[in-house]
Amino acid sequence: MENSWLQALDDSLARFNRSRDRVTYEAGRAKVLDVLADETGAADPATEARLVYLCRSGDGYFREAAVRQLGKKGCSADAWQVLIERQNDWVPQVRQAALASAGMFLKMESLPVVLAALDAVVRLTRKSRTDH
Repeated sequence: MENSWLQALDDSLARFNRSRDRVTYEAGRAKVLDVLADETGAADPATEARLVYLCRSGDGYFREAAVRQLGKKGCSADAWQVLIERQNDWVPQVRQAALASAGMFLKMESLPVVLAALDAVVRLTRKSRTDH
């Protein structure tokens, strides 16, 4: 069974995706961001998978909030890899959040996870952006 935080996130995303006008769109986005800001959710694989998915969202606000949560809840190679990818995001706030969140992984006990995603780090260093 899914945890209540993940259920609230799914419900708010469903309402957001059904929005038809500007008012319901903005209200739906605000609800999703409220849920993403809540730190009471469990750090389980289903939550992490949803956060990884949202880190690749087309909405920069969702990416930024998901990156921040993933830094607190994520512990897998997938989480680390998406944080590395987001450090090359086109939105400066997402890049900053990804950098701060990735720093939380740099602990001795996380070394196997970091090494498992080393190829993502190497790919990132080969990319270059002129805006950061």
